Amino acid sequence: MKVTLLGTGDAAGTPKAGCTCANCQYAFEHNIERLRTSILIENEGKYVMIDSGPDLRRQLLNVQKSLGTLPKIDTVIWTHGHFDHFMGFGEFYRVQKIPHVYGTEDVLDYCTPFFSFLLPEKKQHRKMPYVPFELIGLSWTFVSVNHPPTPTYGVVIEFISPDTDHTYRIGYTSDTNRHIPKATCDLFTELDLLFIDGIFLNKVGKVEKHLNYEEAISFAQDLNVRSFYIVHMSHYLPFDIPHIGHDGDVFEL
Repeated sequence: MKVTLLGTGDAAGTPKAGCTCANCQYAFEHNIERLRTSILIENEGKYVMIDSGPDLRRQLLNVQKSLGTLPKIDTVIWTHGHFDHFMGFGEFYRVQKIPHVYGTEDVLDYCTPFFSFLLPEKKQHRKMPYVPFELIGLSWTFVSVNHPPTPTYGVVIEFISPDTDHTYRIGYTSDTNRHIPKATCDLFTELDLLFIDGIFLNKVGKVEKHLNYEEAISFAQDLNVRSFYIVHMSHYLPFDIPHIGHDGDVFEL
């Protein structure tokens, strides 16, 4: 089972258009970016993409360059209806067979009308929060997080390693603050791997619907996760601080 970070940026990305801050200048000089946050899960030769933001075309090209071929994306999961998390879905048009889409009912009811010409009802799969379902040989569970005012969900992925019989548990929440339901905290506790929102440094300011970098670290430590990486970062975060994910990072479990 393999996880690839396709993007680790917030809605504006890094470098931010028109910005001349030190971090954006560093990104320009070193030809690096934070594309909008999305991750790719590979298992048993099949691929699931979590969130399909407006950088999807670039992300597919980056995967093609890395692997030497473009893998077929079997399924896309939408966590919520913000443009940087689902509006790139149309980039699949004429590139591959349109993937199936999974999400909670409220998320799909909002997002699917934008792509009615691509997404027939048979490719829309509405799932209940906290009820596991099977996909590409893995167990998936949508969990409620807190990203007001938009209904937003994280994902918990579980699978048993055929080599060690260890049950691996992976969590993802790219947009949330700390005030998430106890049922979600219980499922996030003692994860093997967590990807978590961390948009600003405390010294920059606070956005009530997101975690800051320092809050994300504290939260992950409180959850006693074994390993965690911060995603959905703004251009205010340098590229060399601890605990952050980078576009193109790969994790094999």
